[in-house]
Amino acid sequence: MEKEILYKPKDLYDTQLKKQYSTAANQYFDMLIRNTNTDEEANRLHVKKYNAIQEKLNAANKVLRGLKAKKGWLIAGSILMFIAAVVLIVIPIVTQQVNQLWWLFLIGAACIGFGIWFIFVAKNFTAKIKDAAAVVAKIEKELNDQYQVCLADLAELNKSFDWNMPAEVMERCTPIIDLDKQFSNQKYWYLKEHFGFNLADNPDESVLGVLSGNIQGNPFVLEKTFNCKIANKRYEGQLTIYWTTTERDSKGNTYTVQHSQTLYAHVEHPAPFYNGVTKLVYGNEAAPHLSFSRYPSGASSFKDEKELNKYVEKQYKKLTKKSDKDITKGGGFTALGNDKFDVLFNAQNRDNEVEFRLLFTPLAQNNMVELMTENFPYGDDFAFHKRKMTNVIISNHSQNFDYSADPATFRSHSVDIARQNFVKYSEQFIEHLYFDLAPLMSIPLYQMHKTYDYIYEKPLSNMFPAPEHEALANKMNKSFFTPSNADKSLPLILKSTSASKVGDNSDRVNIHSYSFHTTPMVDYVSVYGNDGKWHNVPVHWIKYDRVDMDQSIEVRSVDASERDVRFDKINQLREIFGGRFDGGRFERGLLATLVASNGSAQEIDAKLSSLFKK
Repeated sequence: MEKEILYKPKDLYDTQLKKQYSTAANQYFDMLIRNTNTDEEANRLHVKKYNAIQEKLNAANKVLRGLKAKKGWLIAGSILMFIAAVVLIVIPIVTQQVNQLWWLFLIGAACIGFGIWFIFVAKNFTAKIKDAAAVVAKIEKELNDQYQVCLADLAELNKSFDWNMPAEVMERCTPIIDLDKQFSNQKYWYLKEHFGFNLADNPDESVLGVLSGNIQGNPFVLEKTFNCKIANKRYEGQLTIYWTTTERDSKGNTYTVQHSQTLYAHVEHPAPFYNGVTKLVYGNEAAPHLSFSRYPSGASSFKDEKELNKYVEKQYKKLTKKSDKDITKGGGFTALGNDKFDVLFNAQNRDNEVEFRLLFTPLAQNNMVELMTENFPYGDDFAFHKRKMTNVIISNHSQNFDYSADPATFRSHSVDIARQNFVKYSEQFIEHLYFDLAPLMSIPLYQMHKTYDYIYEKPLSNMFPAPEHEALANKMNKSFFTPSNADKSLPLILKSTSASKVGDNSDRVNIHSYSFHTTPMVDYVSVYGNDGKWHNVPVHWIKYDRVDMDQSIEVRSVDASERDVRFDKINQLREIFGGRFDGGRFERGLLATLVASNGSAQEIDAKLSSLFKK
């Protein structure tokens, strides 16, 4: 497929691309099967046997649980019998009515007999439970042995799964979308200085994941971030008070009345609040002076076209009044005449009407309306912010999706499950990303306007950008970055604060981390009660004291696959890094570890180059 413009991206996805993506994912998996010489039929027979053993184990566990339940009921019954016997025997004695209630002794004796019998029966169940447990253990071993057989069938296939595979599937069907293996430092600085991307500048925000690419040469970055904000938190407490008053009835007699009241109080103290967002940032030089914001309209939630049209008609009247009012005052807002687009896109704060109309041609308007009104797959769930040459898309559907494409997602003991995992994730990855890009691709001018090829000529002191540093650090062992005395139940905020190139392919990075030490506290708030007194109501709260630390890590480019690092060369890597390899992170050709203890960065790079020499 040539890199031609997708004039109607939503319609093209529905009619062609969705099916093509699924087919391409299956074809890619078939290629992995061929390249690893995986015998699918042999694995299916082994998995069938594994499933049969699993069913046998389920049946054996059901028998074991039943025997344990019966024994439990018998023990509980015997205890109840003995308690009943004691009560029945004690009642005549305590009430001194032994002659009248002699028959309770007989019932008590019977209860003792039943209790002893229950114990005897329960004891017999002990042997049965032991035998059933032995059967379960035997079947579990048989199941584990068969599982290992299934894993052996797919050993080479499971090793072959690598990062970026779903991205390759996407690129096969839509060459207009190019995805990068890594987010390069040159692109990072070019985007920041030329397009004004504000990346990794917030000290209280950490990057958890990053995916970069371009549409027809126009760059984008998908960032998953996590941030901390300090704000007042409300804590509540209560105290129940009691008091007695003396009342007088109609006859003049006095009596006492018991009263109670629950007093409530609250205090506010600073506390950390955490939030995360996934956003797609896109740079394009078209309409370079235009800024606006729009938010989800809820258009795709209307039950039918009639309800939608009614809503549009009502809102459009308000818009035309605003447009007329702006014209008389010399304002810039002018309705375009496409009532659905004007109402649903609703970018009333646009500041350059000429460039807005240049961007949103009739075709672009119709594309956007189609995207907003059809509820498949996501409908109008996106916010669209344009600031000059920077565009930001924040969609609801991307907030909880993991774009990492971790190879562990695809591995399985069953070739059919592995295929299902790979194809399903690839489809979801592509669909989520495609419909984050769809609002941008719905504007033909954005695809037609190609950014000039750039060469970032300023010297760079490090190999990789801060977002990549942070994304990798956040996937390393958290204990590396946890300050002493920090409450381990709280998240960490990790920031790449400085980096310098220390080897041919490596950065030495300072990761600054912070969290909080927590101390239980209590305030006493005076509250006036209905008893006419002041009472100190305890309100428990948590004091948060920030704790910080710095940790040096090394991030390096490694010309290796997931198979190399995770399976084939793992022992050599541990030897090279002198015990600093475990707890690190490898993905997309980038390896992050603690600073090696047995060699300089240059020596480590040389050893890695030799180890992974093709």
